[in-house]
Amino acid sequence: AKPVQPSLLEKTLLKVENGGCQNLTRYKNFYAKFNSVTTGSGIAPGVRYWKPRLLGSELTFQASGAYSFKKYQLYDLQFGKVYPKGRDFLVRPSSGSGASFLSGETARKTRPDFFLYADLRYRDFPDEDFFGSGPHSRKDDQTDFSLTDISYDAVLGYQFNSWFTALARVGYLLVDIDPGEDSRYPDTQDLFNDDSAPGLSHQPDFLHVNAGLLMDFRDRPGNPHRGGSFAFSAARFDDRGGNGQFEFNRFSVDGRYYLALGSEQRVLAFRFFTSLDDENGESRVPFYLQETLGGDTALRGFRNFRFRGTHLLYLSAEYRWEASPALEFAIFYDRGKVFADHADWDFTGLEKGFGLGVRAKTLQSVLLRVDFARSREDTFRVSFKFSRSF
Repeated sequence: AKPVQPSLLEKTLLKVENGGCQNLTRYKNFYAKFNSVTTGSGIAPGVRYWKPRLLGSELTFQASGAYSFKKYQLYDLQFGKVYPKGRDFLVRPSSGSGASFLSGETARKTRPDFFLYADLRYRDFPDEDFFGSGPHSRKDDQTDFSLTDISYDAVLGYQFNSWFTALARVGYLLVDIDPGEDSRYPDTQDLFNDDSAPGLSHQPDFLHVNAGLLMDFRDRPGNPHRGGSFAFSAARFDDRGGNGQFEFNRFSVDGRYYLALGSEQRVLAFRFFTSLDDENGESRVPFYLQETLGGDTALRGFRNFRFRGTHLLYLSAEYRWEASPALEFAIFYDRGKVFADHADWDFTGLEKGFGLGVRAKTLQSVLLRVDFARSREDTFRVSFKFSRSF
C-alpha cells in the first residue's frame, strides 16, 4: 500500500486555499484576490487586509476592496471580535444578490464563544437589471439602474456549541438610485414609476434590525457531503424620512440537506429557501430591497434578477459527482417563483431551470463554479462564481 498522491491540480488548489480562499499573493497582512462583487458584476480583482489578534487580544481588523472589469465596486471593513472568516449567516439588508444565503460558508468553533464587531460596507453597482416586480414581469421590459449604498452595522452573536449559533445585526442603511450605464437597455426611470417600482423617485435611509438562528449539522460547511443545515432570520426595516412609506418586516427560512450515495464521490444535495415580506398598513417594499431570482445564485436558467418580489419561494436539487478531489461535475434542477400575496405560497406556478455544472474545489471549499443552464426564456446561459451553489 502506498499513500495517495494528490494531482497537480489538487496541489495547486490546496495552495490557493491555504493562502486564504481565492487569495493569490500575500505581502505581510495584505492579500490580493480575484472574486465577483455580485451577480452580473464579472471578475473583480481586489485587495484584503487582515490583522487578527491585535496587540495580543482577540480583536480582529479586516478591510477589503474590489473593482470589477464592469466597474462594480465593493469596499467593506470589520473590527472587533469577528465571526469566523468574517462571514455571518444573516441576510445583509443590502445583499442584492438574489435568494440571499442564510446558512453560509462559516467556520465552526468547537467551544462556546461570542462575537461583537462593527461592519461597514460601501457598494457602487452601475448596471443593475430590473424587469418589473411580481411573477408576470416580461423579459422585453428589461431596464437598468445604478445602485449606490452605504451600511453601518453592529453584529452581536453567540455560538452555543459546534452546531447552534444565534446572531443579531442592527444598523443604518443609505441608498441612492440613479439611471443605469448600460446603453443596450432603457433606464428604469424611463419605463417604470413609483407605482410599478416603489422607491424609484425617493430613497429614504433605513434603520434595520435582524436576528437569526443557525443549526448546522453539515460535515464540512464549505464543501458538504453529509448532514444538513437550517437557518431562520427575522428582520425589521424602518425608513427615516420616508414618512413610513417603506416600513416592513422580512422573515426568511433556508434549509439544506446532503445525502452521500454510498461514498462521498456521489452526493444528492437539496435546498429550500423562502422569504416573506410583511408591509405595515399602506407601506411598500422598495423594489431595490425586494428579493430576486435569476442569475448565478438561484434559478440559474434565467437572466440576472429576472424575477423580483415581496415574497419568494425557491427549491433546488443537485446530483454531484467528484471525478477527483479537485474536480466535481453536477446536474441541477431549479424551481422558484415570486409572488405578492401570502395566499399564493404554494408549489404551483413555479418557474424552472436546469443544467450542468463544473466545480474546482479542495476538501474544504469550492473555489470556482461554472454552470451551464437553460429555461423557457434562454436556451443557454453560462455563469461563473467563486463559491459553491449551496
